[in-house]
Amino acid sequence: MSLDLFVRERRPVWDRLAGIVAIAQRRGVRRLPADDANDMVHLYRNVSADLARLRSLEADPGLVTEINRLVARA
Repeated sequence: MSLDLFVRERRPVWDRLAGIVAIAQRRGVRRLPADDANDMVHLYRNVSADLARLRSLEADPGLVTEINRLVARA
């Protein structure tokens, strides 16, 4: 799979995690709906794996930094 295709396919997942993290930061983690909290755990694992893949594919450093920050916030 090419890097461009990988990014296009995974971007919605990264955006979903970013959305949940934003809600958690505004409301607090304890006020997250149970479904969002469960999704956050699952997405965190997947996005962490995506980060490793991006690094191994030598993706654009800006993208790697973006996803690294997302994983750190999550």
